[in-house]
Amino acid sequence: MKYITKEEKILYLVLIAMFTMFAIDGFNKSLIELYNLMFNYISFVFFYVPAYLYILLKIIKNISLPEILVRYESIDDLIMDRIKILFFLCLRISIFSVIFSSIFLVLKDINIIYYKEFWLMSILSIGTQFVGWFFIGLLYLLLVKIFRHEMLAYIIEIFMCTSMIYVLSLTAPVFVKRYIKPLWEIMYFYDFDINMKTKVLYINLTIIISVMIIYLYKYLLKSKDIGR
Repeated sequence: MKYITKEEKILYLVLIAMFTMFAIDGFNKSLIELYNLMFNYISFVFFYVPAYLYILLKIIKNISLPEILVRYESIDDLIMDRIKILFFLCLRISIFSVIFSSIFLVLKDINIIYYKEFWLMSILSIGTQFVGWFFIGLLYLLLVKIFRHEMLAYIIEIFMCTSMIYVLSLTAPVFVKRYIKPLWEIMYFYDFDINMKTKVLYINLTIIISVMIIYLYKYLLKSKDIGR
């Protein structure tokens, strides 16, 4: 199921529309301000994540039909197929997101194409966004398995993502702000002068947690019948 679904196509069209509005709104703003408009945490939490999870929800429902499940010879085949589906979905979304945003940034200032930092950030953004979306997707798969209900898992994960806003609040404890980074700060480059060692550290931690989720998901699937 590596093809682009109807829901995914709609997401890309909406992204183009949103980026266009942000570009118009940021006409008199700097490139960094325009970038921050396109990938601000409000859009991430209340639109990007719900839209992405809805696409995943529809896919999981389709591949969880009894007539589909019986085609798998083993649990390992089922897990591998779902990981592949998630992998290609996250890769497509990351690539399209970077391409769309880069186009609007170039339209804002054509001169940035002559800066290697722009191309480096674009390439790195595909990787960082992929890691973030893959983690979110794996967590959704795990929640679906735990609660055995796609919509409930959808609501719970959106609530979890929304709760990350607390890290930015003034009431959050100092240690929380110091050691916990909201996922959007890991995925996007809001600051061109960001400490890359810190970013790489959190990306690696996200990858490690993702691997742990895969093994936990595999364990839960093998501990129960393949049927729902």
